[in-house]
Parts: sequence; structure tokens; C-alpha cells
Amino acid sequence: MLNEAQEKLGFSPRAASLCMKVARTVADMSEKFCIDEECMQEAVDFRKAEGNALTDMGML
Repeated sequence: MLNEAQEKLGFSPRAASLCMKVARTVADMSEKFCIDEECMQEAVDFRKAEGNALTDMGML
């Protein structure tokens, strides 16, 4: 899923790494041992929203 998002949304390797960290945090907060698709989707959605916010503020 992350690879698809990286290609489709143009995430840099750094952005993909940050998505992994956020997904791990989401999984931990949900008391899940493994990162599942739901956790990764939430991380990708967060990254998209963050990017859109920065673009709207003229920072990107």
C-alpha cells in the first residue's frame, strides 16, 4: 500500500519513512502487534492532509 501511495502521490523516500513511523504509532495506539492496511491508510491520509495544508499556506 505504501509503495502505491508513494508512486501515486509522489512521496519522497523521506515521506515514505515518516508514513511508516506514523503507521507504527497508529498500530501501537490501537494495541496492534503489526502494522495493518488500516494503520497504513491512516498514516498516508495524514501525510496527504499535511502536504495539502503546507501547500495551502504557500510553504510548498
